[in-house]
Amino acid sequence: MAADRWDRLAGRLVMAPPRAAALGENEKRALEDGLVGHLILFPPNLKSGEQSAALLREARSYQPSPGLVGVDHEGGLVSFAARIVGRAPSPMHLGAAGDPDLTELWCRSQGARLRAAGFHMVFAPCLDVQASGGSAVIGTRSFGGMPRLVSLHGRAAMRGYRKGGVHSVIKHFPGHGGVRSDSHIRLPRDDRSAAELTRSDLLPFRDAIREGGVEAVMIAHVAVPAWGTGRNRPASASPAVIRTLLRERLGFEGVCVSDAIEMAGHGGGSMVEESFQAGIDLFCSGRSIAAGARIARSLGSALREGRIDRERAERSAARIGRLLKTVPPQGRLVRPPGGRESEGIARHGRGRFRPIDAGPLLAIVPRRLGGRISAPLDWEGPRALVARREGAALVSYSWNPGRQRVASLIRRAGRFHTVVLGLIGRGDYPPGQRLLLSRLKRLGQRLIAVSLLDPEPLIREDLPESFHTFDFRPETLEALFRSLLNHEKTGGKLPLSSR
Repeated sequence: MAADRWDRLAGRLVMAPPRAAALGENEKRALEDGLVGHLILFPPNLKSGEQSAALLREARSYQPSPGLVGVDHEGGLVSFAARIVGRAPSPMHLGAAGDPDLTELWCRSQGARLRAAGFHMVFAPCLDVQASGGSAVIGTRSFGGMPRLVSLHGRAAMRGYRKGGVHSVIKHFPGHGGVRSDSHIRLPRDDRSAAELTRSDLLPFRDAIREGGVEAVMIAHVAVPAWGTGRNRPASASPAVIRTLLRERLGFEGVCVSDAIEMAGHGGGSMVEESFQAGIDLFCSGRSIAAGARIARSLGSALREGRIDRERAERSAARIGRLLKTVPPQGRLVRPPGGRESEGIARHGRGRFRPIDAGPLLAIVPRRLGGRISAPLDWEGPRALVARREGAALVSYSWNPGRQRVASLIRRAGRFHTVVLGLIGRGDYPPGQRLLLSRLKRLGQRLIAVSLLDPEPLIREDLPESFHTFDFRPETLEALFRSLLNHEKTGGKLPLSSR
């Protein structure tokens, strides 16, 4: 069925990704029909700078009018344009470094590179406050667990992106850091009181909006009864959150963006209409242009039949159009502020740390992060540092090692004076890593444990000696071992509350 004026109006409210590195024929027709007005690119679309530029040129040739191009690129784990513009340290690593100027420099550098690659907006920074025992899906994507620290670094990040030449989309309003459930899998519910939420989760968003320059806010698929969602409705479909809290109470006038509609925390289907009525301006599909076109068809039908407000749809489209017209001028390309990785590595333990300067050393480290987001770890730098020391070795294990592999590592560890154990997970460690840590604790050697991503599980162990990197970039891993081997000092502090 040919797209009519209502479908095309709805398409101006939709952002979606191609399925691959080039457009398919159906995707070309959907763009030509105006069913998807804006693009968001993910790793399958971003193989190289040349390829992604060609993809964007082709997409623009089919669009009736220019649209926005966005990307999830927060630094650390969620760095979907890393092949094109590189990867910044994770937000929590920067929070641990404690220098807002460094945060701004990194975001300015990344923003300028994103703009040069054809992007207009970056879905960052996360202004979520990571509560103790809170969200594994947020974790190191947050600057930390202290509201004022998150506010300080979040606003620095926004300034950096703006100086680089891209709009930032702050997220996930009204806060995703206090719930354990993953909104990709189910609808989380935050049962804290309005007073507690105002003191913590709301503060970074309030400060950012008051400072100015917030052009877009992403709304979370989280139920927050204290803000009027009820127990089973996401904030992304709640007029109490979007209209009353965000627009009326906080005074936000920019674009309200949905998190990915296909996430289980939203529900999709008829809830798209409810989200529109609640105040969403721009609907994001995380799946495909075809999925985005279905959202546009659904909204177009509702507009055609008068089930949703046509004038409000025009206002949303105009609001989104202003984003494209007001993209900041591209900033000068600057070198990333490298060479300061150790500033974001935090030590946690009792007494003064004694560098590993004598005796046999065994480093036991994971080869990769597993789970929903999987990624390899590059140990080339640390391996070279360890190889220079007599009686030292570095061995690796799979993300969730079996009992036989754990037993083998324990036997080998018994021959060394000091053991460095790297642990990695989003939230709790997998069973094999927990078993390995438990067995090493009983072995009696000097044990230095290192969390390479989320710090919470290792903090709960309360070991005499532990470190937290909040990140596993090659530069960070090498800085960790330079610190352990007394080549340089760490400067980070745990950016979490009540520690």
